[in-house]
Amino acid sequence: DERAAETRFASAVERDPDGVAAEFQKRLDASDAPNVYETDAAKLLSPDYNPPGASDDEAKEARAKFNTATHTAANAIVKRAFVKKLDELAKLPEDDPRRTILVTSGGVAAGKGYALKNVPGAADVRAKVGAVWDAAGEQNATENPWVLKEARARGLKPVFAYVDADPREVWTSPTRGVVERAGKVGRMVDARLFAESHVLGARNFKAFMDQSRGQADFIVLTRRGGPVKQLNAVPDAALAVKPKALRRWAVDELRKSNAPDFVKRAGVVHQRVWRTRRAG
Repeated sequence: DERAAETRFASAVERDPDGVAAEFQKRLDASDAPNVYETDAAKLLSPDYNPPGASDDEAKEARAKFNTATHTAANAIVKRAFVKKLDELAKLPEDDPRRTILVTSGGVAAGKGYALKNVPGAADVRAKVGAVWDAAGEQNATENPWVLKEARARGLKPVFAYVDADPREVWTSPTRGVVERAGKVGRMVDARLFAESHVLGARNFKAFMDQSRGQADFIVLTRRGGPVKQLNAVPDAALAVKPKALRRWAVDELRKSNAPDFVKRAGVVHQRVWRTRRAG
């Protein structure tokens, strides 16, 4: 079922990439955040992930089941729409603040939107920019060089923001955790992808920031230990975690939780697809 849904969605994009991107942009224009480009929003174009006429429970199960399967095609849709948006912004006058774009990175459910709203300087940037590339945590901050290249090619100014959070709290929090959220909305992230997003994402962002200073502006925020704080660099606590250990811990916590069965199954996609089972 997962492979069939992946194939249907990818094939639809391949048949008419511009048409699918245009449909996404149409829906985005009618949304509450018309300048925010995020992969999860494009998954709603998949009738497997977002089945028409489904009940609330059926919709949640579908979004859990097909979240990973539809991710790559959704990411391709949003990238195409985003580049077209950059073409529009490049035509604005040189002094127009909308020629600035904001690029956000962070582990899955790190709370990028919340953090950016609660730090004055970051909140100001978000309110004025022409577009926001709200990177999916699963991309592990690998898209930043691409965004920088596309922005510079059009004379646009990119601001890159990284939001750090304690991944163990993010996974298990009873009010804003990944597992808790999935029970409410259905979209569940696989434990391996979750772990890598917080560990590899932090390392990749640090490497990119170190290599790209002078070419763009950078903001680093952390949600660890209380109110959101602005930092000068990605914290050592984020860089020191081992992804395999975090993934195993996340699987164990998921198994012990009271999450619905469809959430638990979606959280271990890696065991069926990438064969990363614990020895013994």
